[in-house]
Amino acid sequence: MSEPTFGFYTSAFVSKLPESLRDESIRIKKDDTASINIDGARRDHDEFVNIIKKKLKLVEVMEMPADESNPDCVFVDDMAVVVNTGFSSIAFMCKPEMNARRKSVDDIKHILSRTYRISVVEIKDENAKIDGGDILYTGQEFFVGLSPFTNHLGALALANAFPDISVTSISLPSDVNHLKDKVSIGGLGVLVVGSSESAQYILKQIVVKANYDYYTVTVPDDAAANVLFINNHIIHCTRDEYPESVKILEKKLANYTRIAVPTREFAKLGASLTSRIIPFIAGEKISKR
Repeated sequence: MSEPTFGFYTSAFVSKLPESLRDESIRIKKDDTASINIDGARRDHDEFVNIIKKKLKLVEVMEMPADESNPDCVFVDDMAVVVNTGFSSIAFMCKPEMNARRKSVDDIKHILSRTYRISVVEIKDENAKIDGGDILYTGQEFFVGLSPFTNHLGALALANAFPDISVTSISLPSDVNHLKDKVSIGGLGVLVVGSSESAQYILKQIVVKANYDYYTVTVPDDAAANVLFINNHIIHCTRDEYPESVKILEKKLANYTRIAVPTREFAKLGASLTSRIIPFIAGEKISKR
């Protein structure tokens, strides 16, 4: 099944950034020496959210409050994936392993179902786990990265939620947190991927297992491979951060309106752009009385 409206959205979720992100994010590996400049990350995130609100032609952007008890609340992409079937939207509610993150899942679920009349699908299997950062949706099929945060049962739950859409599991190398850390959607039928050994290992699996053909854009910097495709716009990193990668993106993705935003601080934690937004097509909004 191909989503007729893929890449076009009316609304989005984002979240404010908590102070606790700096030291307590689950994306920080034990042997990771890179530290997050929380003030720099907050400036970069504010610029990102400002662009989401003003540049992407969205009707509404809902900004969730920062939750200091959930250091990773800013990574809303891990909470849900919303797919438009042509007739209505369906929200697959993810199941993060950490209990602290599941409050965010419940909050977003209630808003989607009660405010926007979007059907939600929840995971019943207690042993399943899946993060949205491991779910790559091309508009035609799903690829699911098997990672420390996502297992086979989580991938099976996604397949059960969307029985008409192919779901293919991808094995991730041990140095990769999430699938979208290394590959993302760069437009209709376009994959943007890093050039590292891990990124190329992932790409080879996708090429072999895919049910459709994709045009691939390879960039020298893995962090630059995480781009955001919304409403005919591509948001990507800046030239100051990754000059050679941006040259390639500007050339290969010239058919889209491109917007550069700083990503360096968030790149230390993985998928720097797609991780911070849930775009969706809203149903009829229920007015509060």
